Amino acid sequence: MTDTSKLRRPVRLRIGHGNRLEPETRQVTLLLLLLIGIFGATVAHDEFVAEAVQRGWLAAARAETAEVLFCAVLFACFAVVQTRLMACLKSARDAG
Repeated sequence: MTDTSKLRRPVRLRIGHGNRLEPETRQVTLLLLLLIGIFGATVAHDEFVAEAVQRGWLAAARAETAEVLFCAVLFACFAVVQTRLMACLKSARDAG
């Protein structure tokens, strides 16, 4: 009978080429990119709403409400991605 604890490699988080990455590292990389994208959208959310009003997709009277709702959705997305990132890092720390 073989000891499986000696055969298992520790999980290492590295940045590198996508096809050569460990699945956990690829997941962390994608989560970090998502956080950066959500942060960028949060910074520019008022410009997005102003553009929607200018193009006629949104009534000017509803612009402030749309801006608050858009920001709330982005905040919820940021919280979900951040929670998943922390869980992924915790599992990597516990495994290694």
